[in-house]
Amino acid sequence: WNSINSIQDHTDFITYLENYQSELRNFQDKYARSQDLKREDIKLYWTYGTFSPCYSLRFGNDFSKRLYTDEINQICPSDLQYDIWDDTIAGTDETGLDSLFNKQTNIVLVGNRNTLEEYQAEDHIDVIYSELDNLGFIVYQESP
Repeated sequence: WNSINSIQDHTDFITYLENYQSELRNFQDKYARSQDLKREDIKLYWTYGTFSPCYSLRFGNDFSKRLYTDEINQICPSDLQYDIWDDTIAGTDETGLDSLFNKQTNIVLVGNRNTLEEYQAEDHIDVIYSELDNLGFIVYQESP
């Protein structure tokens, strides 16, 4: 192991993050078109194990007794947090996916493969896998 390997690993990770962001934008655009929305009208709820600067800020804010909530809401108005461990919705007293999807519209839960597999059996949930191994989306489907 040497510095060349380390640089290559870092370069590979940067490429992965670029692909991750591209895949996310492509999904948002496709979903927005299917719902007759603008991309910025979609609220993304990020879960643990995803690559979102806003999720990182919100996750850290939980440990600072939510001292920076107002500032983070200004920076990340459409990038929110869903805690997969206790099924809580950041900034509310609500719990569970039903509460998340029933209280709001234009919601997409962004998750890694483990999160997607855990929730795929839920009623009215549509799990959409991306081309990347560790990125996918959960959207709410109305009953027919």
